[in-house]
Amino acid sequence: MKIEVHANVYVRPMEDVNQVNTKLDAILKMLRESKKREIEMAGELTTLQAKVAANTTIIGGAVVLIDGLAAQIEAMKNDPVALQALSDQLESYSQVLAASIRRNTPQAPPA
Repeated sequence: MKIEVHANVYVRPMEDVNQVNTKLDAILKMLRESKKREIEMAGELTTLQAKVAANTTIIGGAVVLIDGLAAQIEAMKNDPVALQALSDQLESYSQVLAASIRRNTPQAPPA
């Protein structure tokens, strides 16, 4: 994003040039601070976008897992060994998902 600021300053002969310079310096300071905040916000946005992408991937994986779970159980209903393997796999996924949720959930402020 590009922001341009154009300022026209008209100094009447009776005005104090130092006062005008002081005002212009104040304007330039505000513009520099605004640019600094804009750069900081852009970095924060990039970080947030990466976190959203990571969470979207995790959520997508969970949805695929849940959607296919019923079909897998139905296909394995007569095979106790396969059902146990599926159970073990689900436990592993559950632990990974829980750890991810804990990592990405902000801590509540102390009461």
